[in-house]
Amino acid sequence: EKPEISVFTNDQQRALVQASYRHRYGVFIRLDLCTGLRMGELLALKWEDIDFSAAQLHVRRTINRLAKYEAHDGENKTEIVFGTPKTKNSRRTIPLTRTITDELARWKQQQAQDKIRAGDKYTDDGFIVTNEFGHYFEQKTFKDYYDRLLKDADIGHFTFHALRHTFATRALERGMDYKTLSAILGHYSVAFTMDTYVHSMDEHKRREMDKMDDMFGMQYSISVENQPYPVLCTLSPDGCTAHVPDFPKITTQATSLDAALLEVKQQIQKVLRQYKYPPVPTKQEQIVVPDNSVLVLVKAG
Repeated sequence: EKPEISVFTNDQQRALVQASYRHRYGVFIRLDLCTGLRMGELLALKWEDIDFSAAQLHVRRTINRLAKYEAHDGENKTEIVFGTPKTKNSRRTIPLTRTITDELARWKQQQAQDKIRAGDKYTDDGFIVTNEFGHYFEQKTFKDYYDRLLKDADIGHFTFHALRHTFATRALERGMDYKTLSAILGHYSVAFTMDTYVHSMDEHKRREMDKMDDMFGMQYSISVENQPYPVLCTLSPDGCTAHVPDFPKITTQATSLDAALLEVKQQIQKVLRQYKYPPVPTKQEQIVVPDNSVLVLVKAG
């Protein structure tokens, strides 16, 4: 089986983008979210690959650290290698949004300032992703910067490849067809693109299926707005723990019963906004109440 792909939620993506503006290399995180570049493709970009007049980017090379074919004793066993993408599909042209084109132009100005400050110590080989002295990055070093940014955004750990997966998922959510997306990502076939991202589209598929409600010429609706949901509250010397059988993920702990019920009500309201057809509340006679607990009916409305 293929491993589960990792994609940023909309909230995580928003937090990541906000944090990226506080980091020198944050512009490249935003660039990747807008293009789906592989890390080796991103780090190998040169200014000659950017066509500002046409607002597009050309993928022509990659950077990787590979094992040396022959390494003598005492020498480093690996070396940085710049090469062309392996397949014809990987050598591609990607249109750029106006926003990211403007951001790249501002980064070019930043590089010009770096060059002035560094003077003779600056190396100008035309690379886009560079440190203060104009030197390109290898993947391990740039990954360290990326991990720092994730920590600053406080959204947990994600591989750099999650940026590529997130771009693809957002593109499909906005209606991009698989053939176009496959070309932008540099995949060898449209079928591979579809197979890779079909499982990341569950929420989108749900919204699309909701449009099929009138398939038989009728609308199905269940009104639960004024129906109370049962809440099990367990009392202890430390306070009250409450959970909702109809929403297993809803649980809270508070210093008092009233505080717990107020928090639970707010969580139920939040969850109900995500449902077109919310679950019908379980009948209270169907719920087993432990000896140290009480059952309370809470209306979401």
